[in-house]
Amino acid sequence: MDRVFTVKGLDCPHCSAEIERDVSKLKGVKSASVNLISQTLTVQEKSYSDDLYRQVKMIVNSHEPEVEVFEKNAKLPVRTVFSLDGLDCPNCAVEIETAVSEHEAVITADVNLVGQTLTVVSKDISSDKLLKIITKIVHSHEPEVKVSVKEASGSAKTYDKSLRLPLIRIITGACIYAVTLICSQILSYRYINYIHIGYIIAYAVMGFDIVWKALRNIVKGRLFDENFLMTISTLGAFAIGEYPEAVAVMLFYQVGELFQSYAVNRSGKSITSLLDIRSDKATVLRNGSLVTVDPEEVSVGEIITVKSGERIPLDGIITEGSSTLDTKALTGEAMPRSVSTGDEVLSGCINEGGVLNIRVTGTFRESTASKIIEMVENAASRKAPSERFITRFARWYTPMVVIAALLIAFIPPFVLQAGWEEWLRRGFVFLVISCPCALVISIPLTFSAV
Repeated sequence: MDRVFTVKGLDCPHCSAEIERDVSKLKGVKSASVNLISQTLTVQEKSYSDDLYRQVKMIVNSHEPEVEVFEKNAKLPVRTVFSLDGLDCPNCAVEIETAVSEHEAVITADVNLVGQTLTVVSKDISSDKLLKIITKIVHSHEPEVKVSVKEASGSAKTYDKSLRLPLIRIITGACIYAVTLICSQILSYRYINYIHIGYIIAYAVMGFDIVWKALRNIVKGRLFDENFLMTISTLGAFAIGEYPEAVAVMLFYQVGELFQSYAVNRSGKSITSLLDIRSDKATVLRNGSLVTVDPEEVSVGEIITVKSGERIPLDGIITEGSSTLDTKALTGEAMPRSVSTGDEVLSGCINEGGVLNIRVTGTFRESTASKIIEMVENAASRKAPSERFITRFARWYTPMVVIAALLIAFIPPFVLQAGWEEWLRRGFVFLVISCPCALVISIPLTFSAV
């Protein structure tokens, strides 16, 4: 029996030949043939196998990770975009993406940290059921994140996550730490226990959430993450009597997390402001009167009216009136551009002068503003090759770091008869400087800053 799979995006003849070869080697498969023109893969089976789709998808994506695979005779997959309000941890984003991808109802999953979205291509299941699945997975990693289905035609998301509470915690903990540090230099040694209490209070104020996340993840079987690294390294510093160093490490880490959240939110706001160039209404002249409608309902050739201060909703040619247009959102030009009858105008510009009558030359989906928004959304959601590499590498990075730290801490004392305290300290220092969060966030933030 023949089963046909669509391999959307496959255009490499060499990869096609390798895919044919690998699929043909599968148990129960007689032959496999790729048609690049129709972008299909036809597989001849000896008997029907429920596991064939998973195997074919794995083989295709091992050669071409960007290619979408689904069975042609089966129900088409459903693409859903979820908003993840409050997600700003790159390591958690990787874990959420991996966990969602491994669910049996999901074909592919992609987390866009800057856009705080999760794009899921799933089997044909109800949106309510899929939302429950995604919410459960996300909350198992980040309970504070709000999960919702993002409306395709909805307005751009507002990035309003407050950084006030983390900032207050950092400032409070830093003040307690500074006072304790000063007291340790002034007070005599007999007050050392009280000084240690001050360090512990400062640590608890700044690092309680990190320790709690680490314990929660350990209970759930997720041992290796940056929370685990920070917890064992700082508590280890306490264990060897390095109280000031333990608090200082947590302070610097939390400051880094604060700047990371700020960078993610700022990038999101920049994209949000760009997405606001699309107007949600148009005033069209019909039967001698002006009617306000959705821009998607306006046909090519109709006349729309744009008043002063309004954004042009559709591309067109001015039939009456003259004005100046603010084109910063499209061209970046600081100076307004003068237009008059006969000039072509683009959607997304703001009318700063008189009333303009414009004859529409393209539909809403073909408008300049819609095309720009589509390109921005696609660029934000699609990972660069370097980002995909960093994401995969980070999954192996943390356990490798922990193993290396254990070797640093225990091999020299056993083999070289070196001092335990010094090498334990070096092992803990190695854990602290090896936190993977900066590694995972580096590439997407670089792309967002460009």
